[in-house]
Amino acid sequence: MIHSTKIDKQIIHKKNMLGFRGENPPKNFEEKLTLITVGGSTTECFYLSDGKTWTDVLGKKLNARFSNGTWINNAGLDGHSTFGHLVLMEDYIVRLKPKIALFLVGINDLGREDLRSYDQVQWKKGISFYSCTDFLISMSHYSEVFSLALNMHRYIISNKMR
Repeated sequence: MIHSTKIDKQIIHKKNMLGFRGENPPKNFEEKLTLITVGGSTTECFYLSDGKTWTDVLGKKLNARFSNGTWINNAGLDGHSTFGHLVLMEDYIVRLKPKIALFLVGINDLGREDLRSYDQVQWKKGISFYSCTDFLISMSHYSEVFSLALNMHRYIISNKMR
């Protein structure tokens, strides 16, 4: 296998308490310039280590210019379309109240007029029987027991990857 010298051999990809890439919200959140970047894989930058994504580069440049500092988080999710971005905004980001939400959108919507199965599962209308995972996710919108099971499943999967 040929390895690119531009990509780290070992990638560090961490999520914070919000489920986004970046630092947890600071205690003085209101005093800082707060931004969240939203998009698909080109925002998440899954194969770039923490500190090397375009969100991180932007954060470093902005931090140098604002005396109170900045707080920036990467809410990019691989495969997300603009529909997924809307759900993310409504369910999480609006409640957080960042000063700026910066979107990088388009490629996952290219040529699509329908919702992907991933997007359909995220829409809280009905139960999806498309797959076991889709069923579990859709049920988690209606049941705390299923939500707990989904989170336990994600925890087990993430521990197996370590």
